[in-house]
Amino acid sequence: MSTDDIRPKTLGGIKQLAKRLKKREGCPHHVALDMAAQAAGFSNYKHAFQHFDMNQSLSARRDATE
Repeated sequence: MSTDDIRPKTLGGIKQLAKRLKKREGCPHHVALDMAAQAAGFSNYKHAFQHFDMNQSLSARRDATE
């Protein structure tokens, strides 16, 4: 399976894909992170990070109130 077929669903998945893209494309890591985030449906890595960070914060708050 090529990395073109992969659509990460977690921040960890985006990071793993970025490592493969960096190696395959020979691009800087920050560029690979943006490419991987775009493959996951985000505009860039910062957008993906904020999305997952916000979801984690909401989950932690929910767990604290239960």
